[in-house]
Amino acid sequence: MLREPVRRALGRESAEVVSWECRSIHNAFNQVTGGLFRIDGQAMDCGESLPWSIVLKIARNAIHLGRSTADPSEPNYWKREPLLYQSGLLDHLPAGIVAPQCYGVDEPDTSSAWIWLEHVSDISEARWSTWRYAGVARQLGVFNGAYFTAGSHPTAPFLSHSQRWADASAWSTLFPQIAVARELPIVRQTWAACLHRRIQEISNDSHAFYAALDRLPMTFCHLDAFRRNLLIRKRTEGSEEIVAVDWAFTGLGPVGADLAPLVGVDIVIGGIRPDQLSELDAAAFRDYVGELDTSAFEAYVDGLRDAGWDDDPRLVRLGYTASVVLRYALYPIWARAVDDQGRTVDQVGGQPIQTFLERGALIATLLCDLADEARDLLESLRD
Repeated sequence: MLREPVRRALGRESAEVVSWECRSIHNAFNQVTGGLFRIDGQAMDCGESLPWSIVLKIARNAIHLGRSTADPSEPNYWKREPLLYQSGLLDHLPAGIVAPQCYGVDEPDTSSAWIWLEHVSDISEARWSTWRYAGVARQLGVFNGAYFTAGSHPTAPFLSHSQRWADASAWSTLFPQIAVARELPIVRQTWAACLHRRIQEISNDSHAFYAALDRLPMTFCHLDAFRRNLLIRKRTEGSEEIVAVDWAFTGLGPVGADLAPLVGVDIVIGGIRPDQLSELDAAAFRDYVGELDTSAFEAYVDGLRDAGWDDDPRLVRLGYTASVVLRYALYPIWARAVDDQGRTVDQVGGQPIQTFLERGALIATLLCDLADEARDLLESLRD
């Protein structure tokens, strides 16, 4: 299978692979991803030795969080990304972001697809500054806004048409001891009963939030545009461009939805390294999140306006806040305090369990605050 992708990567129709080495570069949480590999090697063409490097992504039909991935309209349809690359939709995206070049899609059976992709080297810093986040947010706004200006967006049947992400019941399939964890003294100590109630209120209000998102202006979205899926590289003339990878959730989404993973994932799992926690108090973390939220949101709206979109920014804020809350607030961070047998763990991700739970409670509080803002926006937009 390597010959044709390598020939396309090199632009040499008669190149022959003479050696190669494969290594895994990511262990995905999403069960649809059967593997992500970087393959490096040497090829020969007319006596010339040619180094090459490509990425192989395997998509597969799987059960994820207790849900089938076989419905094309659902966010996690397993075959969406292979079909996207085969369709050519990602070859000519509007300004803002680009996709890696695809060198072909193979289907070894009816339940899997192998996507051969350009290897892109990320030149950006490992830990993004709020300045970098704002710059990326602006380009996402330009990307989303271009489809409003054009007056149309892609309508392929395999694109996602649903924002129904995992609900509270789905997480119980991942955490079978979720009820046990909630009753632990250390969880009761760090997660106040009022915080659990606020999270339950989000679950109760989820239908209203989803209905609000469905009423917002719709555009073509990546829908998983967070730090790891956004690579920065230099163009030939020296300027930077954003290469977005992992288009598995792509489809139609409300304005503001593409900003949700950019900020939300950073808040939940990427904002502060474990070794910084002892030096960072709750107020400092709140300040960091507030600065990130404000700068990224303002830049995203600026990007929309750069593309010609001109509507009420409250619509964008509602799309953003409701999307963040529905995607990340119902994740039971505290459930990780126990293993599958219900035994209390000492550490999570290298952090002492006490520190992990305290930070998790702070994150959940910030997400609940965004839910309150989304409710206020719903009321103000009804007036």
